[in-house]
Amino acid sequence: MNNNELIQKIKLEIDSLKVKNTPAIRNLSKRYFKIVANKPSDEIFALCEDLLETKLWSHQIIAYDWAYRLKSYYTTDTFTMFENWLYTYVKDWYDCDDFCCHAFGYLLYKYPKLATKVSSWTKSDNFAVRRSAAVVFIYSARRGQLPDLIPWEIIKILMHDKHYLVLKGYGWLLKEMTKNFKTETIQFLQKYEAIMPRLSFRYAIEKLTNDEKNNYF
Repeated sequence: MNNNELIQKIKLEIDSLKVKNTPAIRNLSKRYFKIVANKPSDEIFALCEDLLETKLWSHQIIAYDWAYRLKSYYTTDTFTMFENWLYTYVKDWYDCDDFCCHAFGYLLYKYPKLATKVSSWTKSDNFAVRRSAAVVFIYSARRGQLPDLIPWEIIKILMHDKHYLVLKGYGWLLKEMTKNFKTETIQFLQKYEAIMPRLSFRYAIEKLTNDEKNNYF
């Protein structure tokens, strides 16, 4: 079965079952991955891109899921491919979060030195790419790893972004950072509380206790 035939088979099954929710798509993705799992990783990555090119929401979920399943094959060169996918295919918050909280996030966790390449995303005209500059560090933050001072610098660049989903994105990152980097994050929030948009600040302090909120802010 070639790539086009496989993609059409996936589409037909999704259409016939009227699959409309993410968990159902992920179950289907897991099942179909067994068909391609023995292919060379570069062929599966190419198949992921074929799926992304359809611009169908369900196919995007499958593509990013399969890419994450290939994480043992990631190298530093994978960054170029993933960044191209980011600029070409990521257009909204849901594909940003799916891609960056799994496959792309894991890549930066595995190779933290690649984090220096992320700051350029903050200059994109596409709000989803700018949001990705913060969200991509959530995977690492949840596991107690932050590469140097880069996430802090990116948050400062995005501080007054014009799109509310970017403000929510870095607020979400700060919220995750309060778990494993509580002291540093509270100090950062105290420093920028007066100028940080309330939307971002509310997200950032969401997981702090009431006592912590009252004591520090």
